[in-house]
Amino acid sequence: MTGPADRAALFGGLVAGAVAVLLWGSWSVMSRLAVTGSLGVWELCLLRYAAMVAVLLPWLLRRGAVTRAGIAGVGWRGVLALGLTGGLPFPLCVLYGLALAPAARHAVFGSAIVPLATLAFGILLLGDRPGRRQLAGTLVICLGVGLTMRHALDAAAVPLGPGDALFFVSALLWAGYTVATRVHRVPALPAVIVIGVTGLAGTLAALPFVAPLDFSAASAAEIVFHTLH
Repeated sequence: MTGPADRAALFGGLVAGAVAVLLWGSWSVMSRLAVTGSLGVWELCLLRYAAMVAVLLPWLLRRGAVTRAGIAGVGWRGVLALGLTGGLPFPLCVLYGLALAPAARHAVFGSAIVPLATLAFGILLLGDRPGRRQLAGTLVICLGVGLTMRHALDAAAVPLGPGDALFFVSALLWAGYTVATRVHRVPALPAVIVIGVTGLAGTLAALPFVAPLDFSAASAAEIVFHTLH
């Protein structure tokens, strides 16, 4: 028998999972809308990372948030590992992929591959030994990915191409990020801070080498909407 606290924790976990699924799904669709319309990839990266860092300012302004040893208690090796996997390279792959392929493809070649890649990286890099339930869940995921892939390919007239490859790379990056947080033992909030800081820093560093930013095609409402999404 489970007590009220266990049931409350289970309910909270289910709600959090459902919200996460909705956010990820809508993020892909809205990002596809932006990069094929009013905003470009680098405009989106700048807006979203700037908003992310702005929200995180109360933590970043605390004494010791950024030191010679690292960021938010994460050493520089951990910062580098998180920044190169879950940081700027990840949204670049997804956004450039969405500019080339339908958002539904991202659900197949991007998001759906993440748990499989994470399991593989855990076995190869961390020596994890998945149990029967985890293996059974993995089999179900594989079947779901296969069915979703078939439906996505049948429903869209767009053939497989570079966009799908970028989605696949993004899945590997996010799986690497998940493993990196375990290797460096990074809690949730410090991980978010590291991603925000490294993402904004990487975007600002890259801007002189990419095409000039152009916000002229987007209205103020669109800019605010895509910044907050």
